[in-house]
Amino acid sequence: MDTVAEALTIIRNKCCCWSPRYILSDQSNIEAKSITKNFPSIVADEQKCQVLLCVVHIMRTWMQRIHEKKPQDIIIMAMHKRTKIGCESLIQDAINHCSVPSVQNYIKRNYAKNTEKWGLWACQHSPLLLQVTSMNSIESFHSELKKVTFSLYDLIGAVHGIVNIDCKKRSEAKSASFDFRIKKVSAYGVDDDILEEIQKFTFPFQQLIIKEACAVMNHLEKGKGVPESGFEVYESRELFIEYVQTEQQKGAENHKIAVGELTKRMRDRYWHVEEMGDAERTQSFISMLEASVDPIILRFDYNSNGKT
Repeated sequence: MDTVAEALTIIRNKCCCWSPRYILSDQSNIEAKSITKNFPSIVADEQKCQVLLCVVHIMRTWMQRIHEKKPQDIIIMAMHKRTKIGCESLIQDAINHCSVPSVQNYIKRNYAKNTEKWGLWACQHSPLLLQVTSMNSIESFHSELKKVTFSLYDLIGAVHGIVNIDCKKRSEAKSASFDFRIKKVSAYGVDDDILEEIQKFTFPFQQLIIKEACAVMNHLEKGKGVPESGFEVYESRELFIEYVQTEQQKGAENHKIAVGELTKRMRDRYWHVEEMGDAERTQSFISMLEASVDPIILRFDYNSNGKT
């Protein structure tokens, strides 16, 4: 615990304005205690910092510790319940369906009284918390880092690998941001005026709203009348949903893909040459690459200043 706590202390001292409201963690008591130690919240007249547990880690633990399928399914349903009372009710159901006393005690001791850490009901107020519920992206990042910092690489090679991974992750983030803000959907059977209003929302919300709208229309077609709540979930027909993009948007996305492919090919070829261990050949590759790329960069820098 001391090592993790010390690392958090160093980070906090470097980032004096860092005062997180939530921290997503795997199921580690060491990490939880270290966070509490560094962010004592109201006790130290600070903003409360709540620890949220990665849902993937939680479910993996359940699969290992809760062997009976029925209680396992129920407690997973409890995780996705939208209300605290509904979550706690399902936890009790899971306990009741357990035939092994030790598993019953395990659920009571570890999950019955801390649902605000792992139950998604505690995230309903925040669209961001509902979207980021696991540490999969960080785990993926760490996995790639381990590959490029393997003992076979020298220090310079490892640094180049880290920089390349960072560039890749930044590119993926920009692409996700592009999709989130720009992409639009279309669905057959939805009025054009309604669809135009729906398309004013971000892409994930467009998908949710269209599915809900079509489910309600399906409900009405069956003669069931107008539902009391606008956000009930219904069994609905299959929908054909397509992406709608302008030619400019399609062109921009195709350009990004093309540049990404070229960059990947160059990076892969460089590492192939580097791993051969021929310093002269590696330097030759870099020199030829610079000689090819520099004129292009200079030309477009020149044109971007308004000169011909």
